[in-house]
Amino acid sequence: MANTIDPNIWSFIKSLNIKLSNFYVKIYSHYRTFSMRIQRMRGNPHPDVITAPIAIDPNIIKKSNKEYVDVETNEGLTRGVTIIDYVDPGHIIGNNKPNAEVVYNINYEKFIQTLLKTLTSD
Repeated sequence: MANTIDPNIWSFIKSLNIKLSNFYVKIYSHYRTFSMRIQRMRGNPHPDVITAPIAIDPNIIKKSNKEYVDVETNEGLTRGVTIIDYVDPGHIIGNNKPNAEVVYNINYEKFIQTLLKTLTSD
Protein backbone atom coordinates (compact mmCIF):
# COMPACT_ATOMS: atom_id res chain seq x y z
CA MET A 1 0.00 0.00 0.00
CA ALA A 2 1.48 3.31 -1.10
CA ASN A 3 0.06 5.54 1.63
CA THR A 4 1.28 3.80 4.75
CA ILE A 5 2.93 5.52 7.67
CA ASP A 6 6.57 4.74 6.99
CA PRO A 7 9.21 4.26 9.71
CA ASN A 8 10.42 7.89 9.56
CA ILE A 9 6.94 9.37 10.06
CA TRP A 10 6.16 6.77 12.75
CA SER A 11 9.35 7.67 14.63
CA PHE A 12 8.56 11.37 14.36
CA ILE A 13 5.03 10.86 15.72
CA LYS A 14 6.45 8.83 18.63
CA SER A 15 9.04 11.54 19.33
CA LEU A 16 6.34 14.19 19.73
CA ASN A 17 5.45 12.54 23.05
CA ILE A 18 2.32 14.60 23.59
CA LYS A 19 -1.22 13.55 24.47
CA LEU A 20 -2.63 12.97 20.95
CA SER A 21 0.55 11.52 19.47
CA ASN A 22 0.87 9.10 22.39
CA PHE A 23 -2.78 8.07 21.92
CA TYR A 24 -2.20 7.58 18.20
CA VAL A 25 0.86 5.38 18.84
CA LYS A 26 -1.04 3.38 21.44
CA ILE A 27 -4.04 2.62 19.21
CA TYR A 28 -2.02 1.95 16.03
CA SER A 29 0.93 -0.06 17.41
CA HIS A 30 -0.83 -3.44 17.20
CA TYR A 31 -2.24 -2.67 13.73
CA ARG A 32 1.18 -1.49 12.57
CA THR A 33 2.87 -4.68 13.78
CA PHE A 34 0.23 -6.82 12.06
CA SER A 35 0.47 -4.84 8.81
CA MET A 36 4.23 -5.05 8.66
CA ARG A 37 4.74 -8.65 9.82
CA ILE A 38 1.73 -10.46 8.41
CA GLN A 39 0.73 -8.34 5.41
CA ARG A 40 4.36 -7.35 4.67
CA MET A 41 3.57 -3.67 4.22
CA ARG A 42 6.21 -0.99 4.75
CA GLY A 43 4.09 0.59 7.50
CA ASN A 44 0.52 0.79 8.68
CA PRO A 45 -2.20 1.80 6.22
CA HIS A 46 -4.72 4.47 7.09
CA PRO A 47 -7.98 4.17 5.16
CA ASP A 48 -10.06 5.64 8.01
CA VAL A 49 -7.53 8.30 8.95
CA ILE A 50 -7.23 9.34 5.28
CA THR A 51 -11.02 9.65 4.89
CA ALA A 52 -11.40 12.41 7.50
CA PRO A 53 -8.81 14.79 5.98
CA ILE A 54 -10.35 14.22 2.54
CA ALA A 55 -13.74 15.25 3.92
CA ILE A 56 -12.11 18.45 5.23
CA ASP A 57 -9.90 19.11 2.20
CA PRO A 58 -10.91 17.28 -1.01
CA ASN A 59 -7.71 18.64 -2.62
CA ILE A 60 -5.89 15.76 -0.90
CA ILE A 61 -7.41 13.54 -3.60
CA LYS A 62 -5.18 13.06 -6.64
CA LYS A 63 -7.32 10.45 -8.39
CA SER A 64 -10.84 9.18 -7.75
CA ASN A 65 -13.71 7.72 -9.73
CA LYS A 66 -17.41 7.44 -9.11
CA GLU A 67 -18.10 3.71 -8.91
CA TYR A 68 -20.85 1.32 -7.95
CA VAL A 69 -19.66 -0.32 -4.73
CA ASP A 70 -21.22 -3.30 -3.01
CA VAL A 71 -20.19 -5.04 0.20
CA GLU A 72 -20.54 -8.78 0.77
CA THR A 73 -22.76 -9.29 3.81
CA ASN A 74 -23.19 -13.07 3.77
CA GLU A 75 -21.36 -15.26 6.26
CA GLY A 76 -18.20 -16.86 5.01
CA LEU A 77 -14.73 -16.20 3.75
CA THR A 78 -15.67 -13.13 1.69
CA ARG A 79 -17.81 -11.39 4.35
CA GLY A 80 -17.00 -7.68 4.33
CA VAL A 81 -15.31 -7.73 0.93
CA THR A 82 -15.87 -4.58 -1.09
CA ILE A 83 -16.78 -5.26 -4.71
CA ILE A 84 -16.16 -2.67 -7.42
CA ASP A 85 -16.85 -3.45 -11.06
CA TYR A 86 -13.74 -1.74 -12.55
CA VAL A 87 -13.27 -3.42 -15.88
CA ASP A 88 -16.67 -3.09 -17.47
CA PRO A 89 -19.19 -1.37 -15.18
CA GLY A 90 -22.33 -3.47 -14.99
CA HIS A 91 -20.57 -6.65 -16.06
CA ILE A 92 -20.39 -8.31 -12.65
CA ILE A 93 -22.75 -6.43 -10.35
CA GLY A 94 -25.42 -5.36 -12.81
CA ASN A 95 -26.34 -2.04 -14.31
CA ASN A 96 -26.21 -0.02 -11.12
CA LYS A 97 -25.39 3.66 -11.04
CA PRO A 98 -22.34 4.84 -9.09
CA ASN A 99 -23.05 5.10 -5.37
CA ALA A 100 -19.63 6.11 -4.06
CA GLU A 101 -16.53 8.05 -4.92
CA VAL A 102 -13.57 5.70 -4.67
CA VAL A 103 -10.24 7.37 -3.96
CA TYR A 104 -7.36 5.68 -5.76
CA ASN A 105 -4.53 8.10 -5.05
CA ILE A 106 -3.89 10.92 -2.61
CA ASN A 107 -1.40 13.71 -2.09
CA TYR A 108 0.57 11.87 0.61
CA GLU A 109 2.40 14.99 1.78
CA LYS A 110 -0.87 16.89 2.34
CA PHE A 111 -2.27 13.90 4.21
CA ILE A 112 0.79 13.71 6.48
CA GLN A 113 0.67 17.48 7.10
CA THR A 114 -3.00 17.20 8.11
CA LEU A 115 -2.31 14.20 10.35
CA LEU A 116 0.61 15.93 12.09
CA LYS A 117 -1.36 19.16 12.49
CA THR A 118 -4.16 17.16 14.15
CA LEU A 119 -1.80 15.27 16.44
CA THR A 120 -0.10 18.46 17.60
CA SER A 121 -3.26 20.47 18.23
CA ASP A 122 -4.55 21.01 21.74
